[in-house]
Amino acid sequence: MKKITLLSIVTLASLTLVACSSEKNQKFNTSVPKKEEISKKSEKESQKPAQDVKQQSKSSSETPQESSTDIQQVEQQSETSSETSQETSTDTQQLDLDEEAILNGDFTTLVGTWKAGNGNILVINSDKSASINEEPYAITIDSADGTQKYLSIRKASGVARSGAAIEMLKIGELNKYGDQSDTSKPRLLLVQGGFNSPAADYFYRN
Repeated sequence: MKKITLLSIVTLASLTLVACSSEKNQKFNTSVPKKEEISKKSEKESQKPAQDVKQQSKSSSETPQESSTDIQQVEQQSETSSETSQETSTDTQQLDLDEEAILNGDFTTLVGTWKAGNGNILVINSDKSASINEEPYAITIDSADGTQKYLSIRKASGVARSGAAIEMLKIGELNKYGDQSDTSKPRLLLVQGGFNSPAADYFYRN
């Protein structure tokens, strides 16, 4: 009887030890994933600041590029404005009439297309030929008293070769009979006597 009782106690103790060992293993297994999760979370948090630094660095590098582009655009606009101003100034100087040279036969500053406010179009060529509204004309250098020269324009052909004098007005020069024109530009006026011509009769370089 004592042997049976002792055997029962030993068996019960063994079962108790096995149960305790199994429970410890389960606790250990459940604790390991938690450590792994903590480790992964720590890695993510350590990577996040690095990503933020990269993004900040990228934004910082883009900002100077944008500023540089804006500066280049401003410089280009400034250069364009300067070039336009220089071209305008040069064109104005080139287009003004050299009356003395013209009356001596050099038509360099006279040649070109001239248009009046009334719609008439005068074309003057370097060989002294011309046209008014596509009708052929010829320009001559005449003198009333042998000393004072002036330009005349007449039809190139036909029996009635009526003509007119060409009055040349440089930039800023006024018509002595009264001026209705834009004096900031060189002008031509076809006249058959001195009088105050209307604004529409003045020819401007086209």
